[in-house]
Amino acid sequence: MTLGTRRFAANARLLTVIWLGGVAVRLDGAWGVGQAGRISCKWRPAMPISDHLRAVRSKIGHDLLATTAVSISVFDDQGRILLGRDAETGLWTLPGGAIDPNEHPADAATRECFEETGLVVRPKRLLGVFGGPEFLIRYPNGDLTYYTVIAFEAVIEGGALAPDGEEMASLRFVDRAEWEQLAVSPSSRIISRQALQHDPVPYFAAASWRPES
Repeated sequence: MTLGTRRFAANARLLTVIWLGGVAVRLDGAWGVGQAGRISCKWRPAMPISDHLRAVRSKIGHDLLATTAVSISVFDDQGRILLGRDAETGLWTLPGGAIDPNEHPADAATRECFEETGLVVRPKRLLGVFGGPEFLIRYPNGDLTYYTVIAFEAVIEGGALAPDGEEMASLRFVDRAEWEQLAVSPSSRIISRQALQHDPVPYFAAASWRPES
């Protein structure tokens, strides 16, 4: 999903830290140039927020906010998955974004896909529910946000494929070999990997918590 790499302010600076396979890489102004190290979360440019989230932030400041989002995996008739190149970071992501108050997740998925890609889609199955350290994001203004992501697979019903030019600079369908070579955002890498496996059973990470003995 474009989670953490979308809806950036026009004057936002390029992210300074990204996650690659669980390792944080500090960038020095260009993709792939930097030093690796372990950190607890990744930094992203500031993103516009809804009136609802703005009201919440006015009460809690930069403190941790947990919220929900959607991700959409769309395949063409050749079995290739749709990715978009983020206009700010250059990373490839799945369409997706935050769920608005009172909005059904499937409606959010349909809306986000249309806004970002121009395609009218119909969610046909639940891919899974995703979370973990890759979904914890601290923005340059200090806001700390954790996303739980509901991921869908969807079928195309209409529209015309075209990037919005603001969030998505370009769009392309890619096969598994191309997917392996692209610089995909950490959260979208996790979700799209599951989508490409075409497992009919919805995914969730196995429980590891146990009560203290």
